[in-house]
Amino acid sequence: MEELVTKTLEDSLGALKGLKNIEAVTRDGKSLLLLELHWGTDIEVALHECSEILDSAEQLLPYGCESPFVTSVSPGNEANIEVCMIPRDKDMKYCRYFAKNEICRRFQRLEGVSEVCVYGGFENELHVILERT
Repeated sequence: MEELVTKTLEDSLGALKGLKNIEAVTRDGKSLLLLELHWGTDIEVALHECSEILDSAEQLLPYGCESPFVTSVSPGNEANIEVCMIPRDKDMKYCRYFAKNEICRRFQRLEGVSEVCVYGGFENELHVILERT
């Protein structure tokens, strides 16, 4: 995921005018790229150019990937909170379950909260192996 998607998008967005820094995070099948622009860069122009770059880069991504998109985040306009949970007994599966079913639901009930996401931990997976007969 990191090599096929994140690095591809990171390389493509490196050409963005006014770009100061890119921070990339890959986890849970998602790539998140945070772009920092130089002071004075026109945000609207940068958003438009970024969108065009992502449209072009989409053809370089593996089959089945969702279309990349861009949104603007201004730290002064939005309140963000990040909570990190580390289980003492190292039970990452239960830690994720608790975060998703207890902590997440409590945050979602708070007035003014628009989105709550849970990342990391372990999730149950079901593997199906087909036998040819």
